[in-house]
Amino acid sequence: MSSEWRKEIFKQKSLWQVYRLSRQTIPRGRGNRVVFLTCLSLLAPLSAWIAWKGPRYFSLNETAEWVLLLADTGFVFSIGILGFLIAGFSIFASITKPELFIALAQIPYKDGKINRLQFVFFNFLNVFSVYLVLLAASLVVQLFFSQPSPVTLLGQYIMSKYPVLGFATNGIAFAGFALLFVDAFLRLKSFIWNLYQTVLVSIATEHEMSERDRTQE
Repeated sequence: MSSEWRKEIFKQKSLWQVYRLSRQTIPRGRGNRVVFLTCLSLLAPLSAWIAWKGPRYFSLNETAEWVLLLADTGFVFSIGILGFLIAGFSIFASITKPELFIALAQIPYKDGKINRLQFVFFNFLNVFSVYLVLLAASLVVQLFFSQPSPVTLLGQYIMSKYPVLGFATNGIAFAGFALLFVDAFLRLKSFIWNLYQTVLVSIATEHEMSERDRTQE
């Protein structure tokens, strides 16, 4: 067979490039987009309401506590899921025969933008990227916006001068974290389905290899 597949599997040079290509090629259900857009349409007005009407019902510190609570939850949740995903990825990569990987790399997947090997591993790397973003966002909030942080002290000084800005910032952060959680859950759901598809692709390729070997005898 042609050796072009060897160049293809090394074409992506960073996780960002893999993520961009995986978004174009990994199947995503219409239901996921509907759920995400529905949550966005609900959270955007909520964020605006917190900025405009929030001071009548709660304090600025309370809105900051909401964001910190989401950050703490996001940190624990993303660490747990990433540990599970990395363990699964390592097991799958170590127990699969190299011959199967080579065969997967030589067969285009559906429309031909990627091969079957890329489909198998892009499924893992795509969901890795989402949980890494959630983990990074949670760490930034925990490290830079906790009570002893100089950033927090500076923020408190600015917010004391412009309280509406503080409510708007916390409202946007709250909505952003909520959307990150929604996206993470939806990607995890899609990952489980795509993992099932990955098993089917591997079985089909193994069968094709067996049939080819049988015809060559």
